[in-house]
Amino acid sequence: MEVVSVVGGALLSATFEWLLGKLDLIGSLNLREQVYAELQNSKNFLPQIRDVLEDAEERQITSRSVKRWLSELRDLAYNMEDILDEFGVDSLRSKLSVKPQANTNKVLKIIPTCFFGSRQKDAKSDLETVSRIKDVSTRLQVIVAERSALGLSLSMNAGDRPKRGVAERVPTTSLPVSHLYSREVDIDVILQQLFTAESDHDGVPVIPVIGMGGVGKTTLVQQVYNEERLKGQFELKVWVYVSDEFDVLQITRTILQAVTGENCDLKDLNLLQIRLKERLSGKKFLLVLDDVWNENYDHWDILRRPLMSGEHGSKIIATTRNDSVALAMGRKHLIHRVKGLREDECLSLFATHALGADNFDAHPNLKGIGEEIVKKCRGLPLAAKVLGGLLHGKLSCVEWQDILNSEMWDLPEDKSGILPALRLSYHNLPSHLKQCFAFCAIFPKGREFDKDTQYVAGEILYKLDHMWKGEMLEMSFERVRHCSFYQRICDKFDRFHVLDKLKCLRTFLPLYPFDHHIDCYISNSVLHNFLPKLTNLRVLSLSGYCIMKLPESVGDLKRLRYINLSHTEIQSIPRSVGFLVYLQSLILHNCKKLAWLPTTIGNLRDLHHLDITDTPSLQEMPLQVGNLIRLLTLPKFIVSKADRLRLRDLRNLSLLRGHLSLLELHNVLDVQDVMEVNFDKIEGLDDVALEWTSDFLNPRDESQEMLVLSQLKPHQNLKGLTISCYAGVAFPSWMGDPSYSNLVYLELCHCQRSSSLPSLGQIPSLKELIISEKLKLEDCPKLTRKLPGLLPLVIKLEIVKCPRLTYSPVSLPSLQELYVQTCNEAVLKSLIDLTSLTTLRISGISKLPCLPKSFTQSMIVVEAMEIKECDEFTSLWEEGTSIENLARLGSIKVENCPVLVSLTREEQGLLPYNLRHLIFKKCEALETLPDEMMMLEGCKKNMLRLEELSIKDCSSLTSFPPGKLPTSLKSLKITNCKKLDGQLPSAVKSLFIDNCMELESLPMRMVQQCTALENLNIFECIKVKSLALDCLQSLDNLSCLTISGCEGLEYFPESGFFIPNLMFPIISDCKILKSLPSRMYNLISLQNLFIQGCPNVVSVLEGGFPPKLMYLEIDCPNLKQHMSEWGLKRLTSLERFSINWICPPNDVLPTSLTSFHMVNVSNLKSISKGLLQNLNFLQSLYIEDCPKLRSLPKEGLPPSLGRLIIRNCPLLKQRCLEEKGDSWPLIYNIPCIKIDETDPYFAFIDFWLLF
Repeated sequence: MEVVSVVGGALLSATFEWLLGKLDLIGSLNLREQVYAELQNSKNFLPQIRDVLEDAEERQITSRSVKRWLSELRDLAYNMEDILDEFGVDSLRSKLSVKPQANTNKVLKIIPTCFFGSRQKDAKSDLETVSRIKDVSTRLQVIVAERSALGLSLSMNAGDRPKRGVAERVPTTSLPVSHLYSREVDIDVILQQLFTAESDHDGVPVIPVIGMGGVGKTTLVQQVYNEERLKGQFELKVWVYVSDEFDVLQITRTILQAVTGENCDLKDLNLLQIRLKERLSGKKFLLVLDDVWNENYDHWDILRRPLMSGEHGSKIIATTRNDSVALAMGRKHLIHRVKGLREDECLSLFATHALGADNFDAHPNLKGIGEEIVKKCRGLPLAAKVLGGLLHGKLSCVEWQDILNSEMWDLPEDKSGILPALRLSYHNLPSHLKQCFAFCAIFPKGREFDKDTQYVAGEILYKLDHMWKGEMLEMSFERVRHCSFYQRICDKFDRFHVLDKLKCLRTFLPLYPFDHHIDCYISNSVLHNFLPKLTNLRVLSLSGYCIMKLPESVGDLKRLRYINLSHTEIQSIPRSVGFLVYLQSLILHNCKKLAWLPTTIGNLRDLHHLDITDTPSLQEMPLQVGNLIRLLTLPKFIVSKADRLRLRDLRNLSLLRGHLSLLELHNVLDVQDVMEVNFDKIEGLDDVALEWTSDFLNPRDESQEMLVLSQLKPHQNLKGLTISCYAGVAFPSWMGDPSYSNLVYLELCHCQRSSSLPSLGQIPSLKELIISEKLKLEDCPKLTRKLPGLLPLVIKLEIVKCPRLTYSPVSLPSLQELYVQTCNEAVLKSLIDLTSLTTLRISGISKLPCLPKSFTQSMIVVEAMEIKECDEFTSLWEEGTSIENLARLGSIKVENCPVLVSLTREEQGLLPYNLRHLIFKKCEALETLPDEMMMLEGCKKNMLRLEELSIKDCSSLTSFPPGKLPTSLKSLKITNCKKLDGQLPSAVKSLFIDNCMELESLPMRMVQQCTALENLNIFECIKVKSLALDCLQSLDNLSCLTISGCEGLEYFPESGFFIPNLMFPIISDCKILKSLPSRMYNLISLQNLFIQGCPNVVSVLEGGFPPKLMYLEIDCPNLKQHMSEWGLKRLTSLERFSINWICPPNDVLPTSLTSFHMVNVSNLKSISKGLLQNLNFLQSLYIEDCPKLRSLPKEGLPPSLGRLIIRNCPLLKQRCLEEKGDSWPLIYNIPCIKIDETDPYFAFIDFWLLF
């Protein structure tokens, strides 16, 4: 809580400045004399308090009396702010700033009359206001009197106080980058450990890097991570920030996303680990876990399980402060301790940041003081940097002496938990940066958040008035990012009833877990009963909560500045929101179902941010949006016809910045509307999208659209431009104007009637400044004009559906990604100088027999190649093509090329040495893989590094080359191949067999040597009658076994099978299977079990289920065994349970359940109390296809329930209708209720995602 004490005063410094500014405006208001006099009296006390705040903020840590004094002062400041709010000063300031020449009396006439003046308040109201102001004044007088008794002194004499501002203080990031003093030895030691081939007996070796906070552990490891000597040593390198919350699920997901380069929405740890295990399998990786605090060995043991599948030589580096953490993760002899800098090195580092030089030669008068300051840094680089940055630009000995003599140094670190140097840097921040720091302190350490969003979060943060371009905002945020020390300072409330006691609450933020994919619930009673009582609320964020409707009572929270409803299922915004006159930010990002904005939104004249990105259901906007003259953020503007929102209504939104999409531009009927906008005057926009209707079947006014586009000339600051569904035959001349020197992104999409490109090559700056990092030409069938001859800086080029684009040599020396679809094959020949190309994708080029030699010979760094839907494609490249040019090629995918016979036209069919992934799909003519596919040209002893081989729907391919598959192969997928034979390499870890109709049993010789096999998946092999279980039992590493659609499979052996590490078995759609494997209760590692579509199975597992089962799904319609015999209550780890065809009897379900899914219980009429009464952790209840179900338990559902899904239960649906059904009172308080929705939430993650 000491952090709260330190940052608590941050709000005071800025709040007092803000209050004084407001009080300066009261003279412009027509207030009653007594009200004005009392406000003026209160104002007179504020400067006396402000002058001692700096001293009070510093002394509060050592003096409880000062701390109490500040607390009382903070309450008074908030009370005064509440009073001033009632006079509408903010609204007045808005009008004055927009029309600075306007007469004040004229401005007053257009401000709502309910806010001020004797004409607006009756006598009783005035008396109450005067009484409240008097109370504040009296308490302020006491505060001032106590100032002297506490010995608080002025920071500086009046008039001498320097104005702290960002502009006067150079940010640390702009200073020269510091050297890693004396770290070369540390780097060499860690590198030697990384190069050593030693393996941990328990898996991947962990190298703990230990040192105290601020000593430079992370910086050191970053240097190692980017070390040139590591280049090529590891196939994968991943960096994960851990923090004090060792969330195994989130860390696992982060690692997986870093490995795959894709977002992952899986919430199930088991599925995440299986997928990560597959991705890491056979790969040599380096993983850095930064800032680890976890001492629990079990947590570490769970995290490392999928990491053990990596190739020999993989390593993990973990930075931590504690020996106990290091010992829990790795061997003691691998620990590397980071020591502090020597005093001379620390002094040099301090001088670099304070003076811009590594010595004091230019300022000898400061050297002695600097040396004394550095001694207090105790060799910590962070302390030296922070204090150096703090003193940068300050050359007065007095200022340096103030830092040296500060009482902060005398405070022991363990008392406050804050390094004294960091504490000092905080106290020397300007007041508005202290506000930002205070807001950052709300969030857990390591939390990422958007700075624009956070800067408008209520009174906590610095006002953005007159800063709309954001230059100071950017600088301020950088300063705070380097000076802040994030801590969680509030508890997680499991029950929101505590809100009833927080009548003065000003900020409501959802501090949900790091895992943003976890569902968060908030009850209707909180929304309808508690929130309306929080009348002092300034900041309200319900982001991520499962809510679909916001009550109209939100309009009673008159002081709200910030509302965030992003990532919710809300469908409309209450009309009352339009009366929140102080509202500055309305965040509706990713509200997929939002379809309506109220017309009252036009009243929000002080609104700065209306974020409606990713709101696909919002098809029109109210006319009143044009009244929001202070808007900075408006991601899209939807043009309507006639009396609705027209393009000309954009004319008053001249402050817009960032991205803007102008949609439905075909609704512009009068070009005069465009001219009134003066689009080129909106200089804050740097990314613009212009979009018309995609309907090209009905008549379009081409000339009108050309006129509209010609008038929509953006400002020259433009960086990105997208034009979609434009029906004009030509582009306007401004698109080739040399003045657009900042343009880096250009996309022309579905411009189906355009016959020529804009004059891109005529822009002189194109050769130097980049006109496009991504030039995308998509679905422009009439386009004939040539591309420019030279695009020197383009790094991504996509040409899609432009069959008439003519041949012309185009030099692309910087191009990294190329995608060509449905174009003339001559386009490929026109592209030259592809020396930087790493990714090539080609699709739908019908007359392409192979990649021309002239095209491939320059692709010296290409890494991935994909060829699809090329009807005449017979081989990859021409005969005589040297594979030496393709040394980096690691992935080849060929799909739907019906005449492809072989990979190359040469007899031996050589492939690049580094090829890791080879995928064929729907290549019906492919007959064989090259006999020498694993051999390098002229060096038969060197084998390919092939790790993945996938073959699907290649009906002519009958077998593999005998004994020729490379030993590096880890994953083999075979789909719809009629014959299967050949012994697999021992290193294969994943085997996928699908739709192999002739396969009757799993060949023993195929798998008996596959001792590394971890995933075995058999799909749609209808003749399979049995499995070689003797082989399976020898697969000690097998963790995932899937048998699906094997309609001939009748039985498992009575003896059962024992696979010690099996975690995830799936048995699905085996129509004649009569029994499940016996003795599965011995599988102590098994956590997930899915049994589906097995109609002849009449009983579940003999002896019960595995004891550590977490997820269970049973779908066997003819089960006879009573559920009371299943032993479910013994499964204390079971979290999710899905049952088809049966309603469980009372008191059989384990209390650990968080999700229960019941489907296809045709005769179920009611759910009894006993079924759910002990499920105190139940969060999701899903009931589907129960046509006779009429009622829920009359006692209600578990109070923990956050989501209720009902589908295809017509009788129950009628009883659960909102406000009408008999059962509505039983469920109304559940946060998320969905009945027969088209996109239902499924209680279980689809296990087919694994494949």
